[in-house]
Amino acid sequence: LSLVGSEMCIRDRFTRCWARFLWCAISQTASSCCKNKGDAIMVWAIVALEAVSFTALLTLGAIWAGADIGLIVSLVKQGGIHMAFFENTRKPTGFGGRLMVAMMNIGHRALADWGLRFLPLAENADVLDCGCGGGANLRLMLKKCPTGKVCGIDYSPVSVEKSRKLNQTAISAGRCEVLQASVQALPFDDAQFDVATAFETVYFWVDLPACFREVGRVLKPGGTFFLCNESDGDHAQDEKWTEKIPGMTIYKDTQLKAMLEQVGFRQVETHKNGKGWLCVTARK
Repeated sequence: LSLVGSEMCIRDRFTRCWARFLWCAISQTASSCCKNKGDAIMVWAIVALEAVSFTALLTLGAIWAGADIGLIVSLVKQGGIHMAFFENTRKPTGFGGRLMVAMMNIGHRALADWGLRFLPLAENADVLDCGCGGGANLRLMLKKCPTGKVCGIDYSPVSVEKSRKLNQTAISAGRCEVLQASVQALPFDDAQFDVATAFETVYFWVDLPACFREVGRVLKPGGTFFLCNESDGDHAQDEKWTEKIPGMTIYKDTQLKAMLEQVGFRQVETHKNGKGWLCVTARK
């Protein structure tokens, strides 16, 4: 890996703060990301060196996954390793996807805690989380709704696997269900849920008004649709993410409000903070 790094003149593109966050994510969750204990130990050992570049870590993951070494070298030359990893924010796959959902579970906790302050949840509420990722928000809402049921959908098999593993106790008790599905065609009856949530996911929804209509279909009359985004579209740094991640669109609060009202939602409220986070609630 050091040879590849020196030959390709790869320099770490991330700040030391990001490196520390990555270390935290991996040190706490590598066991669930890797296929066996040996792989997890190797991840810990490599990241502990700190000098290793993020590209080298992802290259190691590609090697473990059985990728052709020629392809790996080509991707490193083109910067494709970085691109491939960030595409896992849209649809996690393979080793990089397992790492991504583990990082999301840790990195998005503060956003979820902030956003959920604007979403009163009844103890017996039936909740649907659209794009449930690694399942951390399912677990959080299960605690807030101890006599309700919380369902999650995601179109990534990696996300579904992680969410089921994290919430296995609640699933066994019949209080949680995680399905592989798209928000464009939700596998639920009309008027089934009191609340539908979407954390850090509407960026990737194709035909947003159609998706909003489908969410509205499965909500009970008077039910709440809750959106929570880490990017509000009003900051310069938002553009770097849309350039880096194919298919990503960051929406402003006014755009989301207009589309929600267009498909029949009412009482649309928006909330922001100084970090550029955005929360939107709407009633059916």
